[in-house]
Amino acid sequence: MPWSTVSRYTGRQVDPQEVGRALNVRAVLAGTVIQRGDSLNIEMELVDIKKVSQLWGQQYQRKLADILPLQEQIATDISNKLRLRLNAEQEQRLTRHYTENSEAQLLYLKGQNLTDEKTPEALKKAAQYFQRAIDVDPNYALAYAGLASSSVLLVRRGASSPKDTYLGAKSAAKKALAIDDTLADAHEAQGVVKTDFDRDWPGAEEEFKRAIALAPTLVEAHHQYSHFLEAMGRSEESLAESQRLLEIDPLDPVMNAHLGWHYMMARQAEQAIAQCQKALEVGNTYWGHYYLGQAYEQKARYNEAIAEFTKALGLSGGSTEAIAALGHAYAVAGRKREAQNVLDHLDRLAKRQYVSLGYKAIIYAGLGDKEQAFKWLRYAHEEGSGWLIYLNVDPRYDPLRSDPRFQTLLRSVNLRS
Repeated sequence: MPWSTVSRYTGRQVDPQEVGRALNVRAVLAGTVIQRGDSLNIEMELVDIKKVSQLWGQQYQRKLADILPLQEQIATDISNKLRLRLNAEQEQRLTRHYTENSEAQLLYLKGQNLTDEKTPEALKKAAQYFQRAIDVDPNYALAYAGLASSSVLLVRRGASSPKDTYLGAKSAAKKALAIDDTLADAHEAQGVVKTDFDRDWPGAEEEFKRAIALAPTLVEAHHQYSHFLEAMGRSEESLAESQRLLEIDPLDPVMNAHLGWHYMMARQAEQAIAQCQKALEVGNTYWGHYYLGQAYEQKARYNEAIAEFTKALGLSGGSTEAIAALGHAYAVAGRKREAQNVLDHLDRLAKRQYVSLGYKAIIYAGLGDKEQAFKWLRYAHEEGSGWLIYLNVDPRYDPLRSDPRFQTLLRSVNLRS
């Protein structure tokens, strides 16, 4: 199972049988790690879920500096106990680690955990951890891939200036692949860079497919490929990737909300509402409320949409993406004064932090002010906003589609209607 799935159980008292049933697996590896100074005491247990019996158990006492070879030993001990017949390549993959420096690995894991949250604040901290891991070990391919992914997601969340951030992400992805061309995470990150920065659609798709071929259960590769396919107008293929995500990780509330996003972009509002509500039952996330708000908008249930965007805004700690969505909801609801207040608020915020230039376009489109909407969309294109790849499918731009300027904009972003 992917790390994003099992990590939610970390630090909790859990019943292995309950976890096994929830994840639909035959065995669960559980353990505790106790650190005393520079010493580690580790107890591990592999439990057979069907037979309710212990397959293997072991205690290890090591120094903290020995954590990397210890991981390799534990993996080898388990595979030997299960009498797995591994070929040379599989054995190498099982025991491989990408750094010999335990400090760099711990920094990377902290960054990866924060990236999974996908909020602007978490992504900023994640990028810092990945950079620190690179500073400790300049040949750490995973850290470069993590830096690329977190940086691009920061731009998509409207929390970082595109051009400088994309250039850094592109450089990090290239370095990761130069070190290890078989690293699925790096190909996934490169796919996002080629989508958002290079607007190289064939190149991006090749990277996503390569990542999935290398690691079929890599959730983020399927996730980003689904986004790419939807942006390209290939909705059925996007749905297949969204559903595959939930086969891999059925309990991830963000990925459950992502399926709601797919239905919303595909103009299937009722299904989007039902899926987002289901996602919120799995976990109360920003994404569940944010996409539910957009789905309610499609059904002209504006008060409910406004309520959901307000909840999303509270969970995000002030995301400008959510602020803009709330402003658009006010606009289409006919509450022009509140929409104008949001525009003024974004202007004030822009004096002390980065605010995506295109966010005002969303609100002006809702107000029916095409001149201002196209003005700010041009600014967004000039600054390289990654979310412009959704121009063809985002329902909020429907009022602009009949204008010849919209077709010109699509061509400039390398899209066709």
